[in-house]
Amino acid sequence: MKFIKKVIKKLIGKRKYYKWLTLNRIHFMHYPSKNFTDLCKGIDVDIPHKDVFLYYRFIEKPELRPKEFRNQNPTRRINRLIERFIKALTKVFA
Repeated sequence: MKFIKKVIKKLIGKRKYYKWLTLNRIHFMHYPSKNFTDLCKGIDVDIPHKDVFLYYRFIEKPELRPKEFRNQNPTRRINRLIERFIKALTKVFA
């Protein structure tokens, strides 16, 4: 255990961990994948740190990143609310 702590302390102290540490994914709990799909398509979704998500999502091809965001369609919002309501009801009565 002491050896591991020494190695980590050396790596962090010298800041060399940036060279081999890569960010594989950003974890957003309690947000459905539909929101991220919409965000990548250019639909404005209320997700915290969406700029960070989009940066890492389009890090290899930044030209595909959406430049402008449009508001969500009101009927789509209503459909999602109905879906969540039905899902909650099935959990309660199942």
